[in-house]
Amino acid sequence: MWEYWKGTADDTFMASMGVEIMLETARFWASRASRDAEGHYHIRMVVGPDEYHEEVDDNAYTNVLARWNIRKSVEALAWLQSVDSAFAEELRGRLDLDDAEIAGWLEVADALVTGFDPATKLFEQFAGFYEMDDVPIENLRPRPMAADLMLGRDVTLRSKVVKQADVVMLCHILSDEYGDDVARANYDYYEPITSHGSSLSPGIHAAVAARLGDVPTAVEDFKMAAAIDLADNMGNAARGLHLATMGGLWQAAVFGVAGLQRRDEALLIDPHLPPTWKKLEVPIQFRGSRAVFCFRRRKAADEMGITIERAALRVILDGEERLLRTGTHELRRAHGGPWQEVAR
Repeated sequence: MWEYWKGTADDTFMASMGVEIMLETARFWASRASRDAEGHYHIRMVVGPDEYHEEVDDNAYTNVLARWNIRKSVEALAWLQSVDSAFAEELRGRLDLDDAEIAGWLEVADALVTGFDPATKLFEQFAGFYEMDDVPIENLRPRPMAADLMLGRDVTLRSKVVKQADVVMLCHILSDEYGDDVARANYDYYEPITSHGSSLSPGIHAAVAARLGDVPTAVEDFKMAAAIDLADNMGNAARGLHLATMGGLWQAAVFGVAGLQRRDEALLIDPHLPPTWKKLEVPIQFRGSRAVFCFRRRKAADEMGITIERAALRVILDGEERLLRTGTHELRRAHGGPWQEVAR
């Protein structure tokens, strides 16, 4: 709901339906958490994205997104109250939602255990993950591999073996909240022990690797994801196409390689085109604008063409926000240098 709203500026949808959905999901997550004697909240007995480990407590992906859900829901309600206070009050009455309940949600969000260590910048995937058995990395190669079948389910249940992007997925989804330092620490820790036993995994790893500038690894993961259907590297393509994998490939190309990501109500542009990719063209609709980005790699410089229609587009380049008006813009940068707009 939040990403759709921020990406489209569809205030009508958000006011009429989106806020209500977010509030009800926040209510669910608050009800799902339990408080211990020390005042910390836990979400117990879940299966996170890593399906090799079942009925775990305090899965970082689950808890951090539950916390995000609660906080953004309260923020969405505050927005609705600012633009249509009468409807906001009617909605609160219909949901039987009072200030005390909202305060209780925020208490849960503030005290929810996430497993994050500020010193190492690592999220423990779930409570007790670090104490599990190590598996030699060579036993998880070549990838993709179904580790539960190759090593045995009993081994994967008690070992630090990850089926698919879990904490790495968290860093991908909340890239606007967790910077490259956190993403890098967690990618470096979890990537070697991830077997990519799910078709959903390599595309997300490709997106994160590209975002971090690790282009060779991103290309390897991108090819692995593409080969799931094109080369049947999981041996199950006859059962049907892996449509979610295709979505992961799109995210790897657009969010990772092209580096197009939402930052509040602007579009961050931070491309990392592989040396063997001569051009990448991406059409995007964002907050009333329609833009076509064309990224080109030259020997001396990177080039970017942006054609904007319908409305001006707020972008972030080199850490600076700019407003690009409708029309065509040509930009160039020396490899590693800042982007400069050039005359056409």
